[in-house]
Order: sequence, then C-alpha cells, then structure tokens
Amino acid sequence: GPGNCLINDLTMLYFNKSYDKNGYIASSGKIKMKIINKILQDSYLKKSYPKSLDRQYFIQFLKNINDFGRPEDLICTISELTAITIAKSLYLLPKYPINILVSGGGAKNKFIMKRLEQHLKCKINLLKSNNFQPDFIESQLIAFLAAKSINNFPYTFPTTTGVIKPLSGGELVIPTTK
Repeated sequence: GPGNCLINDLTMLYFNKSYDKNGYIASSGKIKMKIINKILQDSYLKKSYPKSLDRQYFIQFLKNINDFGRPEDLICTISELTAITIAKSLYLLPKYPINILVSGGGAKNKFIMKRLEQHLKCKINLLKSNNFQPDFIESQLIAFLAAKSINNFPYTFPTTTGVIKPLSGGELVIPTTK
C-alpha cells in the first residue's frame, strides 16, 4: 500500500502541514468505507508478489473521488486504507508473520497504529533500540541503495519486484563545471 505518502500529501494540500502529527487529523475524521472498498477492488492490489508500487499509482483514485466529505474524513479514510493494505499484504507472504516491526513516521501516527492493532493478527513491535535509528531507516536505506548503485550491484530482483533481470539504480551522472 501507500504507507504515509498519501496522508502526507493530503495533509499538505488541505492543512498546509507536512504530515498528520500523531494521527490527530485522522482521529477527527470519519472512515468512508465506500471509498476504501472502491480502491481495494483494483486488480493490482490483489496481485501476488513480486510487485512494486509507489504513491503515484493511487493518485488516479483520489482524482476520481468527489464525495469524500470533509478533508479530515479523507485523511482518516486514507489512513485506514494504509492500515488495511498493510494488513492485507501480510496474507500475500508465504507464511503469516508472528511479529512485525514498525519504524519511521508511521510508528508515531497513533491513529494508524490503533488501526493496525485492529487489523493485524500478529504482534506489533516498534523498532526502537540502540542498534537502529528508527527515524532514519528510510534515509539509511537510500544511502545503502546508492552505494550498491555506484558499485553497479543490483538491488532489485525478479523475485522481489518482478523486473525481468536483476537491476541497479541507473546511471551515475557527475556534473562538470566550466
């Protein structure tokens, strides 16, 4: 699913805030299951792994939604969609997990965490330890992928994203100065 991206985009659009701090905006809205059910009918979301998706895919649904109520309702609904798609994704795994780790901004969103507790049938653990910086997992991942790319090592594979052959991150271009 989309993770926090769509929530962040909508929070910026309607409230001029970069994210829904602690899930307060979502908590003040109402879940519109009609919208969620429409989005969940998409065949790509039902497709088995390997697959990969980004937030742009979901924009098509948001553009076609006219009757979502207040902006708080839309953010609440998309937050619920996030929790549902995370929960549904676990059923696509070869074996349902006993535990999951949650890190980054989503772990601080109390609304999403509450909804995950409702939807998941496994233990939810927040990634907090001396060995990890949970707020920097994404930036550390990007640095790792950049290092693999610079050294021309693949990091996406047919078994994970469905690409035809193992691929790296493209071409490194170093600008020249005149």
